[in-house]
Parts: sequence; structure tokens; C-alpha cells
Amino acid sequence: MIPLLAALTLPLFAGCGGGGGGGGGGGGGGGGGGGGTNVAPAFVGTPSVAPRLIDVAGGDITITVTVSDANGDVLTVTAVMQNASNAADVTNIVLSSTGVNTYQGIFPAPPNVTTTEVTYNVSIRADDGTTTTTANAGSITVQALQTPPVPPPPG
Repeated sequence: MIPLLAALTLPLFAGCGGGGGGGGGGGGGGGGGGGGTNVAPAFVGTPSVAPRLIDVAGGDITITVTVSDANGDVLTVTAVMQNASNAADVTNIVLSSTGVNTYQGIFPAPPNVTTTEVTYNVSIRADDGTTTTTANAGSITVQALQTPPVPPPPG
């Protein structure tokens, strides 16, 4: 019986040898030239920051800047407001496009509850997705509380 089973199943496996690989096919076409590397950073023009001196009560500071990118990349433009006497006190203001290459935003300067002026250093950061350009925009100052004069002793 075993020889009969072998005789019936052997022809089924005889043609199953994994077949050779087909011909090598032509080489693939050359790839595209690639997009190149974005090495041109964004250009940041001279920022306008106004007003630069704020009342003790605080108030809105308007930041306007012209930013462009030679590659036409989409830009994210941010004003970075850093308290000069407290490096951990940083506020990032995302500037909105207000026209061709012009960006603007508002920094709501908080009231100053101390008897010392508070200065914020302002910088502009433009990011085109590959490179980031930073430009100094000067500083703003929030005036200090004025202490009332000490009254003279009664006398």
C-alpha cells in the first residue's frame, strides 16, 4: 500500500520545486533630483515695537515685523518677550500675517506691582520649517510703582 501511495503522491510534488527567479528586469529609472536642501534662512526686517515705555498699570505692546523666505516656505513668526530680571518669565506671542511678508501681534504687558521698573527683552523668531532666524527687537519697560513720600513726623 505504501508503494501505491508514493506512486500517487510523488507526481504532485515533482513540479513544486520553487522555480527559478525570473530574469533580472531592467534597472529602475533614476530617481528624481530630490528637492534639494533648504539652506536659505528667513529674512527678518527691522521690527517695530510700540510703545516701549508702559505705565505701571501695564498695557498692550504692538509688535510688527517684515519677514520673508527666499524659498517661499510657510513661516511661523513669534515675538519672544523675556523678563530681563527673571529669565524664567518668558511669553511667546505668535504673530499673525497682516499682508505680504508683514506679521503683527500684541503683548499684553502685565501691571507692575513692584517699586522697580520691569524690563522685557524682545526678540523675533522666524521658523520656515528647516531653519530658524532670530533677531533682536530691543526692549520695553513697565514703569514702577511710586512710593508715596514719607510724611514728616508730627511735631
